[in-house]
Amino acid sequence: DEAIVQVELAGLCGSDLHVYRGAESVPRGTIQGHEFIGRVVSSRSRFVSVGTLVVAPFSTSCGSCVGCLRGLSSRCSAAKLFGSPALAGAQAEFVKVPHASNSLVALNPVLDVSRESLLLCADILPTGFFAALQAVTHPNLAGVLRGIPQTDLVWSAVSPLPSTSPLPALTAPALTFAIVGLGPVGQCALVSLLDILMRPTQAPLRLPDDSLLSRSIRLLLVDGVPQRRLTAVNMVNTIQKTSGGFKNLVVESLDLDQAQKWTQSRNLDECADAVLEAVGANSSLSLAYHLIRPFGVISSVGVHTSPTFPLTGDDLYNKNVSLAFGRCPVRALLPLALGTLERRQDVLGKIGGGGLIDRVVHVNQAVEMYKLFEERKVGKVLFRFDEGKSAAKL
Repeated sequence: DEAIVQVELAGLCGSDLHVYRGAESVPRGTIQGHEFIGRVVSSRSRFVSVGTLVVAPFSTSCGSCVGCLRGLSSRCSAAKLFGSPALAGAQAEFVKVPHASNSLVALNPVLDVSRESLLLCADILPTGFFAALQAVTHPNLAGVLRGIPQTDLVWSAVSPLPSTSPLPALTAPALTFAIVGLGPVGQCALVSLLDILMRPTQAPLRLPDDSLLSRSIRLLLVDGVPQRRLTAVNMVNTIQKTSGGFKNLVVESLDLDQAQKWTQSRNLDECADAVLEAVGANSSLSLAYHLIRPFGVISSVGVHTSPTFPLTGDDLYNKNVSLAFGRCPVRALLPLALGTLERRQDVLGKIGGGGLIDRVVHVNQAVEMYKLFEERKVGKVLFRFDEGKSAAKL
């Protein structure tokens, strides 16, 4: 059950830098890259046809183990990660895909999206969506999002789920979300969070009404790179402009020092209800902890390689902080992520000029792009394998 895919576009991801920096050891000659779209040129699967345009989650999944059957495909018992010693990556002209029947997803030709933006579905868009999803669907935020106490909702023994919020929307406490790390994954988390919150009565929130849109909402956008913060702010402004957005939205752009000072100048009641951590470093986790309020949720999707952990059980106990960690089940979340991709082409479909994708270059520029990406001088980079430019719709 495998297929061969001719790669049309491959992505350069922050996870690739772990090997580039020497933080992860792989045999010499290992092909990097776990993000790609392309055409099937050979198939041993009766569900995957030659000629089909496909995307693959960054790790394969069998579709039949307990993890897969529960929709937790990232922990498939037979999973292999593209670009690892176990499976050659996609920064190449062709890539072999095991468990093709479940690992490859045919891309619907009626999707009104740019070809380039489809590559985001291999990893960073579902991963960013997962960061937001783990936070907003956490039980600790169930009452917060409805503007009611937990005792009236999750912890009540007698009261049914209220159909409307008993508190006027504008008098309910402000909702505060922080995104720590505004690289490509953090930007996808930001876009996904806004897309979820702007559709409160639909999946995955399914709130009883749209009063959330009238609430006071604050976004803390934290990164040490000024250009990343500027891009994130522009994304928020674009989404607000094209979607009508929230009636009371405050955006604060903070570098790392400013974020530390912010935590010192605020009382706990003003801190974040949820922090989306998209870096994968102990320093960012520590900052997330200081940004969070009691009973808040830290949702971390960064790849952590440190053998130590910056928080203690006492830290978590003293603030009743909940942690949600780990690898995104991309295969399971693709339908929701594709919906966000279609709705948010205003920022996800653009190349350069404030869009999430910074540039699309020929793969022969890969060495230069790795260097620039490591130096944080470029954002999301896509590699193409033809000699022309690709800007067509699917």
